[in-house]
Amino acid sequence: MTESVLNPFSVYAKGEGLLRSQLGALSPRHLRAIVRAYDLVGASDLDLEAMTAPELAALIVLAVRSRLAA
Repeated sequence: MTESVLNPFSVYAKGEGLLRSQLGALSPRHLRAIVRAYDLVGASDLDLEAMTAPELAALIVLAVRSRLAA
């Protein structure tokens, strides 16, 4: 498992705004680590290396929200 600087699920439980805020302070490298550590994307055509920090943060929020709603 890739090391992650935060658990997006535990932060989301305290509020989506807080998660967005904390993700906004992270570098793309850290955001990619979160995506990988929590397996937030399946086998897809997404090129995480090409995504910007805002795109990665949005991906994390959407993935966490949808997984918790399932």
